[in-house]
Amino acid sequence: MRRRNLGFTLSLVLVGALMAGQAAPAVAVNHARFGSKLTNADGSVRQPANAPRACDVTGPHEGDPCTVVSLIAAGFDTPGHEKAPKDGVINKVRLVALNAGSFRLFFAKAQPGSNQAKVVKKGPTINFSGDSSSPYTIEVKNVNISVKKGWYIAVQASQFQTVSCTSGSTALLEFQPPLVVGHPFETADGHNGCNLLVQLQYQ
Repeated sequence: MRRRNLGFTLSLVLVGALMAGQAAPAVAVNHARFGSKLTNADGSVRQPANAPRACDVTGPHEGDPCTVVSLIAAGFDTPGHEKAPKDGVINKVRLVALNAGSFRLFFAKAQPGSNQAKVVKKGPTINFSGDSSSPYTIEVKNVNISVKKGWYIAVQASQFQTVSCTSGSTALLEFQPPLVVGHPFETADGHNGCNLLVQLQYQ
């Protein structure tokens, strides 16, 4: 009789454990990211202000392709978010754009104190739909590209829809003609206070 009761008790314990396991909520995974914060303090999507911006907006080659290297990640009080925090694989490109367009993703090494940079890896072309009215839209694109710790985000295009130009600080270095992978450090042809509204996410 005791054996039967013991077996019944063990069965109840096992069933209870299984039910508890099924009822346990899924644990959210926080993926590492770097680049600009795409939302404001109140949770609204950051506006792509004064976009689009053409390459070399004051010179004779306006509209020709260029490379911009992002030195400042918008939305953070402390530096460090502008560079890859670790080696790994990027599987999401998150962005806010004013209008439809595209850019070629690159990664760069930079020397902000001397306004110099070089591109070290070429990524895919990123196409986006854009959204010109509030509350704006964060678009997410799937990619698969490895990065190294310390690399900066760079993009190549003729004009940039994924920017917010509201600051006077040097946020973007501009190179025209575009930078080429394998070339040495070059000095920027210009710089501006536009923040690149692009954020990269590790898998």
